[in-house]
Order: sequence, then structure tokens, then C-alpha cells
Amino acid sequence: MNSDFFRKNKRVIWSFLCVAAVLSLFFIKTKSAYQNQQQEKSGLVYNSNETVKDLVNQDTDGDGIPDWEESLYGTDPTKVDTIPGTPDSVTIAERQGTADSNGTPASTGDNENLTETDKFSRSLVSTVAALNQTGGLDQTTIDNLSSSLEAELDNPVPQKIFTSSDVKTTPNSAQSVLKYHDDMNNLFNKYPDIYNKSGVITSIANLFAGALQNYLNNPEDPNSLANLDTLTKGISGMISGMSKIVVPQEFLSIHLGLMNGFERVLENVSGIKQVDSDPVLAIGGANKFMDNLQTLQEALSALINGLKNIKQ
Repeated sequence: MNSDFFRKNKRVIWSFLCVAAVLSLFFIKTKSAYQNQQQEKSGLVYNSNETVKDLVNQDTDGDGIPDWEESLYGTDPTKVDTIPGTPDSVTIAERQGTADSNGTPASTGDNENLTETDKFSRSLVSTVAALNQTGGLDQTTIDNLSSSLEAELDNPVPQKIFTSSDVKTTPNSAQSVLKYHDDMNNLFNKYPDIYNKSGVITSIANLFAGALQNYLNNPEDPNSLANLDTLTKGISGMISGMSKIVVPQEFLSIHLGLMNGFERVLENVSGIKQVDSDPVLAIGGANKFMDNLQTLQEALSALINGLKNIKQ
């Protein structure tokens, strides 16, 4: 894996990912929502002569809700009341968390279990449609939206940050440091898939690269990302084991840095594993993987150097 390649071609890669994500989401959503409907419903057939504006404004059932919005919220673009007796406008408002079944403001918010892809698709497509309808969708706005998306996916919110309350500590002493050294060494040896003669970082990178290559070669194979299962199991075991090791006070900061380094990589890999159900989360995980792997390398080096200095 060449990190220089990603850095030099970041904007090109991002442009491709953004376009691919939007197109994939549109077709995934519209296909999965009503894949059992008959193809002869001409109102849902898009042909090559239609413009983007036509697609954005198309309202097959004439209820004032564009077809794309109905697909996103799970209502039928060919019916004004997907749920008999309940207008689609009310159904969508309920699913947005903006109104209850009586049309009054909702107090509990959206109860749907939305993926990051659901949130992204609804927000982005709604924004683009609104700008298009008001005439504000120009190249500058598109560039701003792209930059905003890039920043969002480039800085995902950590799911877990380990602090001193997550580990046990002990006063500094030659004996406590020696025991800590042995405990950490024994822990790493329990996970040969990520700790072997090639080194921790290289082992993780190789498992990651192998899984992605398998997926690209055969994306329909449910086992194509099996290497990621091996990786998540190993990293999860390392984090769990580190939380149980008694840490000398002088190594507390280094220990937590290593735990959080493993955690960031684990979150990235876990996100990538959801590529079929939550592609936006997967894109964010893939984007940050190399950076977080580098951070993990720095944390591991700090631990090695710290133990080496003590022994000297």
C-alpha cells in the first residue's frame, strides 16, 4: 500500500468516490424500495432523453412529493397514500421526525435506525434538489458541497476514546515495569495474525490489502472480506487484553495511545465491512485507514522506545 499515491491523487480519488457514492445510492435506493413492482409502470421509467432537472422534479403520482424523495423515505412514487388512508406527506413527516400521525410536530424525533448512508443520502439529495428548484445549483455550490462531504468523511467522530478510567495502574517500580513488559509481550503473542515476523503494522496492512483485493475480484462473494474478520478479531482481542493489564504510571499515556490507535483502526475496518449495507461509512473508513495505521505505528514505536529506555 503506497500512502504517497493516495496523498498525491487525493482529490481525484475523492471526486470519483463522491460521484460513485451518489450514483450508487440513487440506484440502490430506487431499486430496493420497489423491486417487485411491474416494469410497465411507465411513470417510473427514466430514459436517456430526460435531464437531471426532469429526474429531480418528476412526481409520478402528483402528490407534490418528488419520486426521488418518496424512494428515500420508503413511500410508493405511484400512490398518494402508500399506507392506505394516510397521505404520503404525513408518512414522510413521521419518518423525518417532524410530525406525528395527526400532522402535529413530533417530540421524540426520528425513530428509524438510520445508517450513515441513509443520513447522507437524505441530506445531500434534499439539498441538491432544493438548490436546483431555486436556481442555486451552480458549479460553485457543487464544489462547496463536495468540499463539505470530503471534510465530513475525512473527520469521522470516534466511537470510543479510552481514558485512564478504562485501565488499571500501579506505581512505578522496576518490578512493575518488567511485569508490564512481559504481559504486553505475551498479549501480542496471542494474536499471530497481527503480530508476526513481518511486524504488527505490516501484518495489519497485508490483511487489509488482501481483503480489499478479494472483494474487488469477487464483490458478490459473501466471504470476500473474510480477512477483515481475522483483523477485527485480532485487534479486538488486543484492545480487550490491554484493558486488563496493570500499567505502571509512567506508561499510562503510551498505553492509552496504543489502545486508541488500535481502536481507530478497528472502527475503520468495521466500517469497511459494512460496504454493502452502509457504503458511506465504508468510504469514510477506507479514507482514514492509512492515516490511523500511521498513528498506530507511532504509538507502537513510543511503547517500544519507552520499554527500551527503561531496560537501559
